[in-house]
Amino acid sequence: MLSLEAKKTFHFSLHSLLNLIVSNSMECYTLLIFKEIKRFMEIPQDLQEAIEELSAEYSLRDLQEAALDLSGQYRRKESHTSRFMESAAHRVAYLASRMPATCAAISHCLKAFRKIAADIQVRSLLDLGAGPGSVLWMAKEIFPEIEEATLIEQDSELIRLGKKLLSNSQKTAPFDVKWRAGDLSSELDLDCHDLVSLSYVIGELDTDSQKKIIQKAWEKTSKILLIVEPGTPDGFERIMQARDLLISEGAYILAPCPHSKACPMRGTDKWCHFKERLQRGKIHRSLKQASLSYEDENFSYLVVSRQNYPLNEDRVVGHPQKKSGHLRLELCTENGLLQKTVSKRHKELYRLSKKLSWGEGVPRSLSEN
Repeated sequence: MLSLEAKKTFHFSLHSLLNLIVSNSMECYTLLIFKEIKRFMEIPQDLQEAIEELSAEYSLRDLQEAALDLSGQYRRKESHTSRFMESAAHRVAYLASRMPATCAAISHCLKAFRKIAADIQVRSLLDLGAGPGSVLWMAKEIFPEIEEATLIEQDSELIRLGKKLLSNSQKTAPFDVKWRAGDLSSELDLDCHDLVSLSYVIGELDTDSQKKIIQKAWEKTSKILLIVEPGTPDGFERIMQARDLLISEGAYILAPCPHSKACPMRGTDKWCHFKERLQRGKIHRSLKQASLSYEDENFSYLVVSRQNYPLNEDRVVGHPQKKSGHLRLELCTENGLLQKTVSKRHKELYRLSKKLSWGEGVPRSLSEN
């Protein structure tokens, strides 16, 4: 794979690349590599540069050790990584090694509901358990109409770093950003906001606290509530419990579910999760000591709304399987899980289907044909 630096060097368009392939008889796999790179999610360039600037204040060895420590704690499930950031190096290592992946997952979720509720205007953001501000960064990319944001985080050092990321950026948030130190389990005097988020947060809480925080978040939601969790069976179950609670509170499902009925995966050996592939920056790759230039972030999520939007799409809930002469799609539909086989004989349907990827919404007519 081409590195981030290599891609900066090549400023030619796809049209130019095709001409280059033809004129120089380059190997056809070059085009395939280019296409694969274009599929990768990349965090905003100004965020990447701000992270690298902060990382430069520490030795690579110190950051690698801190990143390894955080990864070990997380894998042992003793707690979420954000609760093991005991030192400045831990926190900066978190920015470089985990923030890009959480940004990728959040971006996927925001785009998913923006597609369904295309006319929605998000003018205010409330991020509960904001960490260094991942939701803020992706929201300002997808909702340029945002005018104000309130970020609640209990770690004062993460708040300081979050502010520094914004100040180091060449494109600071073009709206009012308020950071507040606070524990989500305590009473917080907060206004309602158009978009409220709980990103990689509820897994840090006990069951009773999870319910209270979700209810509190919904009370402060004017339009949309987003919940994101790791794409594990435990993360999926937390999303399911939140889904049950919010439906009982009168919330309308927006994504990823194409319905408000019982989840067809619950109680089976499957769990609803998605995958976002992201390009690793230089410091990200160094801290992971990884040979691959990309990584996959698995996540589960839920988006609910105050408004009842029509759900006209089903959801791809696994990698499309391309076979000889056909492809197979696993879809979540309003009637449950569906294994859909699309033959090359149906040229237009096949052409559309082969472009689909895991997590995308597809027109309901596809599953009905």
